[in-house]
Amino acid sequence: MGLMTTIPMILSANKV
Repeated sequence: MGLMTTIPMILSANKV
């Protein structure tokens, strides 16, 4: 219900 908001969140956590 919020992939566009979940994708960036996961990417940000993965980057760190």
